[in-house]
Amino acid sequence: MAEARRADRGTHVLIRDRSRSIRVLVVGDIMLDRFVYGHVSRISPEAPAPVIETAGPLDVVGGSGNIVSLGAACEIVAVISRDEAAQSVRTHLTAMKVSTDGLIEVAGRVP
Repeated sequence: MAEARRADRGTHVLIRDRSRSIRVLVVGDIMLDRFVYGHVSRISPEAPAPVIETAGPLDVVGGSGNIVSLGAACEIVAVISRDEAAQSVRTHLTAMKVSTDGLIEVAGRVP
């Protein structure tokens, strides 16, 4: 079985720098990924489950929106709902200087 070769940091920087000159059309499911960080303070007495004291959620654009993190100039076409998560996706894309003109809102769309 062939061993996977691990790229060094210089390779990642080179790829990231070259991707800035590429224009990409992204079509697909875009979503909001929400990560909750914290530490386990104890185990629940009702069930064998950890009780987490959260330090707060971290929201990032996920799904097809992950391509934005490569740094390429992106246009995104995707269907989103009309809710708080969709507004957060718009806010994050705007902050990354990505146009939200291709986001199509559909009321009642369930993730």
